[in-house]
Amino acid sequence: MATSTGTWVKIAGEFPPTLVTNNPSRKLEVGETPNCTGISPTAEGYMQTSSIPTVDTANVRQYTVGGNVYEWHYKRLFRFSGAQVIYGAPDYTTVYYPQGDGYEDLLESSGSILRMLPLGGKDLAFMRASGTTVFVNANDNWARWFISDLVQEASIATASHACELDGDIYFVNTDGFYKLSPNLTVDDIGFDVSGDITPAAVTADYNKKLIRIGATHIYDVKNKKFLKYSGSTFVYETPELQINNQNITVTEVEIHYDATSDTATEIKFETQVENRGYNDDNTLAIQPEERSEVQSAHMQIAPDTGKTFQLKITTLPTAIKVTEIWVCLEGYVPESRDS
Repeated sequence: MATSTGTWVKIAGEFPPTLVTNNPSRKLEVGETPNCTGISPTAEGYMQTSSIPTVDTANVRQYTVGGNVYEWHYKRLFRFSGAQVIYGAPDYTTVYYPQGDGYEDLLESSGSILRMLPLGGKDLAFMRASGTTVFVNANDNWARWFISDLVQEASIATASHACELDGDIYFVNTDGFYKLSPNLTVDDIGFDVSGDITPAAVTADYNKKLIRIGATHIYDVKNKKFLKYSGSTFVYETPELQINNQNITVTEVEIHYDATSDTATEIKFETQVENRGYNDDNTLAIQPEERSEVQSAHMQIAPDTGKTFQLKITTLPTAIKVTEIWVCLEGYVPESRDS
């Protein structure tokens, strides 16, 4: 840490940061951000620039029998037409043999079935605009499954707005982003970004445990973090530092990082006190050739005084992976940050 007469306070860390848009920025923790785009979700412990990650194509086994396309789930053929589910006897793939009636009419609500997805390793969910109906124990060879009541909270407008990962179903609609679990509960996992997500295709990276929503958002399932993307744009804002009933003056900024190149480069950032607007770019020189056990760079900034302080990084080189951001404050009382 650079020598200074003030108090050094960490305002950002625990990277990659998670996007939180439905809470005031002064209420956020160091690992949260009110605004960011273009950050890698897989550089754990770091903030590193990235375009939106690619995802996998879902591998769904299908058979065409009698001119109808069936999906293969739990060793039998399934398809749907309108609000009707048609299923075949186990183990047949080249011919359709009904088992029992060979169909179930889902008449508890209007509307056609839009998507069929496995749930929890033994169930099968049929999703539509009015909600989702689940065949519980769809893996039973004798078709002795239980048909659930309509899970009204699990609704989609388009088939592409849902996908399955590790036995759970993730889906998006005009109300937000949700997860349907095998116990048929629906969790509002998109609460932190309420209003920031619009319905779009939901896809997955099955190995990295990432859910992608259109071209704008990634949900990191393992770490329960949201990240946002806008083409190649990068920006990152820290939480807003606030002192209860006190004015503070920021005099220095220090950024901790790892470098993947020996080339000298620079980070550009802006600062804001209260709601006065962000100032012009500050340029922080990075000299990787001066490496030590802890890599950091700091600079003095034009001091300004107010109740709150916020920092925004506008340029982050691809070879720099930020680990923490600290500021030196005059007039700061430890443990007085609002929470």
